[in-house]
Amino acid sequence: MTAYRTSTLETSQITKLDRTQEIYMSSQAEQIRNAICVTSLKGVVLIANERQRQLNEKGYLAEVDDGHTTGELALVAALYASPEQLYSLSMQDDRSHQEPGRRGLDIEINDPWPADWSERYDKRAKHTPLRRLVIAGALIAAEIDRLLRLEAKEGS
Repeated sequence: MTAYRTSTLETSQITKLDRTQEIYMSSQAEQIRNAICVTSLKGVVLIANERQRQLNEKGYLAEVDDGHTTGELALVAALYASPEQLYSLSMQDDRSHQEPGRRGLDIEINDPWPADWSERYDKRAKHTPLRRLVIAGALIAAEIDRLLRLEAKEGS
């Protein structure tokens, strides 16, 4: 009988140790997951902070964003996010300036920055690639918010 109790006790202790180890391992796994999550969310935090700065310091409130109805926020976000300057190129065959027999092309390079946005807002050249991506992310968030407000208004 004593041997049986010892055996039961040992089994109970082993079960308790297994459970303690399981909790400990689970806790470690949770800490690792949290560390990974915090690390992987740094970009999201940077974007959220930039959006707050745009709202609080620059005054780019919903009313301002709602005035940009033709996708300007998304366009500017794409321009900021691009690792290279984006331009549109138009070429037209124009022989009026050329000598006979020579082909002439008029080449026009346009920056797609919205015409109704002041150039003083264009700070792409001033910022690092990381900063431009953060600004782009915040502009995308602003455009998403604007579209959600529009949908809610149209749905009402």
